[in-house]
Amino acid sequence: QKTENDVNANITTHLRSTLNGLATIRAMKGGEKVFENYAIHQNESNAAWFTSLTYFRGFCFWTDFISAMFIGLIVFSFLIFEDSTNQDRGIALSQVISLIGVVVWGVMMGAENEKQMSSVERIVEFSRLKKEGGEEKEENSTNLTDSSIEFRDFSLKYPGSDEIALKNINFSIKSGEKIGIVGRTGSGKTSLMLSIFRMVEAHKGSVLIGGVETSKIKLENLRKTLTVIPQDVFLFSGTLRSNLDPLSEHSDETLWGAIEDVKLNKFIESLPEKLESRVSDGGSNLSIGQRQLISLARALLRKTKIVILDEVTSNVDDLTDNLIQSTIKTKFSDCTVLTIAHRLQTIIQSDRVLVMDDGKVVEFESPNTLIEKEKGFFKVLVMQSG
Repeated sequence: QKTENDVNANITTHLRSTLNGLATIRAMKGGEKVFENYAIHQNESNAAWFTSLTYFRGFCFWTDFISAMFIGLIVFSFLIFEDSTNQDRGIALSQVISLIGVVVWGVMMGAENEKQMSSVERIVEFSRLKKEGGEEKEENSTNLTDSSIEFRDFSLKYPGSDEIALKNINFSIKSGEKIGIVGRTGSGKTSLMLSIFRMVEAHKGSVLIGGVETSKIKLENLRKTLTVIPQDVFLFSGTLRSNLDPLSEHSDETLWGAIEDVKLNKFIESLPEKLESRVSDGGSNLSIGQRQLISLARALLRKTKIVILDEVTSNVDDLTDNLIQSTIKTKFSDCTVLTIAHRLQTIIQSDRVLVMDDGKVVEFESPNTLIEKEKGFFKVLVMQSG
């Protein structure tokens, strides 16, 4: 059965998702359906609250009844112990009469204390989780200047799963190369990215960046050398400045330079507060293309030697796609760029294309070489995409 906290969480979740998708709901004229769903959640909440109230009143009734019986026993005891004075009897009665309220209040406080302690239990549980990254001792990892990447007999298995996601991967990427990564859904493209960031530790084998095994690099230092531009950009509730430069490491001139590189300067200059303009939670007051360009500007400011693009252009229009591609080509010319592609035209100009299938690397050649292979995996993908 659902508890009162569960149904209240359902109402909160429903309300949050409704507010985030308000424009879509109005466009699809789904207001009545949303209201019906809200009414269902509200009815469940009222039912849970009424049940809780009924239990509480029933508990109070029986607590008062037992307390009254106890007071009755005390009164009858006065008849047995006749040597007690009227003063003693008065004090005893005045004390036991307060028992009715004290017992109820004491049990309520005990239940409230137990409920609040669940937060403490949760914090203790999180504090005992295994620390991400282990105890690496490598100290020179922050000075990695070689942006080459190499996978050696690498296998990956997600925690709690018996299935191996990446199977005996072997390939190397030269410093400054532009690599496209393609494959069908579930082929292992995203797992490849997670393994570079060490979001999931290796099951077997190793990944090397600049000739140094990533398992020997401090996790914080490793991720400082990498930049990812995800498919679904997440923006924090705050100002444009805080989203572009969360650690306040750059000057206004540098920020405006990155903004101009991604062609967002006209839009931001049109805002009344410029860089201090507010960004809603998740960037809901910006278009998907604008969010992606802000993420691209943020990547330009980091100035790392390795950049990973996780299907960046899959949700944007062709004009924004062309802008992102030209910016990557000019501003990341000296960087190693790995592009996980949704559209094949996105990676057709790459130096080489890595084709994944069922967690394995099946092809890794230049696009022209792959397109000429009869019955090759890449050629089949190109033919299927039209």
